[in-house]
Amino acid sequence: MIHGIVFGLTAALLMSLSYIFSKRFMLIHGSPFLLTLYAVLAQGVAGMILLFFVFPRFNWNFDLRTVLIAAGAVAGNIFGNFSFFRTLKVVEASRLSSLLGLKIATLALICMLILQQPVNWLQWVAVLMATVAAVGMNFTGGKITLKAAFWLFMTLLGYSLGDLAGTALLDACFAMGKDGISRLTASFASVSITAFLTALVMAPLLLLKRIPKNLKMLKDASYYGLIWFTSLLFLFDCFSSVGVVYGSILQAARGVISVVIGAILLMMGFRDYEPGVGLAAWVRRLVMALLMVGAMAVYAIAKTMSQ
Repeated sequence: MIHGIVFGLTAALLMSLSYIFSKRFMLIHGSPFLLTLYAVLAQGVAGMILLFFVFPRFNWNFDLRTVLIAAGAVAGNIFGNFSFFRTLKVVEASRLSSLLGLKIATLALICMLILQQPVNWLQWVAVLMATVAAVGMNFTGGKITLKAAFWLFMTLLGYSLGDLAGTALLDACFAMGKDGISRLTASFASVSITAFLTALVMAPLLLLKRIPKNLKMLKDASYYGLIWFTSLLFLFDCFSSVGVVYGSILQAARGVISVVIGAILLMMGFRDYEPGVGLAAWVRRLVMALLMVGAMAVYAIAKTMSQ
């Protein structure tokens, strides 16, 4: 479990760092859609290169089940991103980033109701704590319309499918690995396959005349995309080690880490990257950070009770 926790927190740290470069892209270019498109293309290239190095470590056998799992991982990513941008049209970005913390509860429900994986009462307490902490970290309140709620649900569903299918693909790659292969190498293979196929599907969007073919945009988005890609290598190994629900709680620690990074950026004078907020907001963030740490501890205890 220690291995999974370390890798999950490493993924959360890298994701928090990637947000700095996503913010930089938005300050310069101002388009979340182009950020995602160019980042996906950069990740696809990185995935293709990484696959070249790990390819000899596996006895590849893409049966129908593995193909369907890979398709599910790609579909989850694309559908999640599509729904995310639809949600972004009706919900402010700052609120949406917090509301995505509801993915923890979504995954727990999917695991219990569809995958028939038992979730004990103490694990549910940890899920509730983590969900409240993730949503409350930057949530500003206000009414959520029915349309916004629908697309938010679709976003959570897409990202949850991507997480579950990606973890299953890692397990499939590990089973195809040669003697002595590590789960981290299997994570390299599964994340690379998903990134490459996702880029392959989304690349035709560049043919649209309204999308600028801008090398500077590609370079600026690549900083974000490649750090995010690296974080996924650790995250899916974490999912495979401790499960997607606990892994998502560890992943949600990025909210806590982002608060710390935000405070550092403010002290360094980068106010465009982290606008100043009042004392009440910092107190709320601190409370939510402590609640998130508590959720990680409670879920770890709950897992030992269920074993």
